[in-house]
This record gives sequence, structure tokens and C-alpha cells, in this order.
Amino acid sequence: MQALVESTLPGETVLTFGIRHGAGFVTLAAAELNQRELVGMFNHLNDLARKVQGNIALDLTLVKPLNCAWINHIITYHHRCRNLGGQLVIAGLPVDAADILRTTGLDKKLIMSATREDALRYFQTGEDPKPGLLGWLKNLKAA
Repeated sequence: MQALVESTLPGETVLTFGIRHGAGFVTLAAAELNQRELVGMFNHLNDLARKVQGNIALDLTLVKPLNCAWINHIITYHHRCRNLGGQLVIAGLPVDAADILRTTGLDKKLIMSATREDALRYFQTGEDPKPGLLGWLKNLKAA
């Protein structure tokens, strides 16, 4: 059973962690974290990544606001997961944050998915959660 709690107070963080398909699944709810709080939270995430050899699905749907400081920490966390032999899959990025990653070309380096289910499916099947045009055609053909 999983309960999602939306963080509404500045500086408040709610983190849930579970393991599915050999990967850690983290759901974050955070509101207006300052730099010190953000560093502390990512220190906890680093500890979690070590437990699952760097295979992490990170759901950011309930993070507000997802600003440049967050993006910098996500990139660092991506490298940390890769150094542990795993992969970070990011789920639920807000449209503006996803646009920043696309504009900078970081979407080609990071694995992003629209939903946490797609992120978890990556660890089960190894399929990229961003289907692109070929994936769209494959789905159309299958229908």
C-alpha cells in the first residue's frame, strides 16, 4: 500500500521508497526547498541509490517548484546512479522543466517518462519510455 501526501509547507519534504523490478522507486513531494534542504534530501537519495546499485525511478510529479537548482541536482544524481552501475529514470516532470531539458539537449542524456508506471516498466523490459515516432507507429500498427 502506498499513500501519497502532497507537501504544501515551504521546506517540507515527503519521500516514499520501495523496490520494484530490482529498482528503487522514489516518490517525492516537496515545496520550496532551500539549497541546504535540497542537498540534504539528495544525500538521502544517494543512500537509497546505493541500496539498489543505482537503479532508481524518481517521480517528481509533486515537486513544486522544479527550478534550475533541482535540475542541477537531478543531473548530478543521474551521474551518481550511472557510477553505481545503474540508471536514473525520471517520471512526472512538469512541462516547463521538461522543456528546459529538451532545449538544452539534456533529454538525450536523461531517461524521462510521463508516468511512474512507464518508469518502472523501463526496469522490467528495458524499453525506453520515450517512444518517439517509431514507437508511435508501432503502437498504431498494433491497434
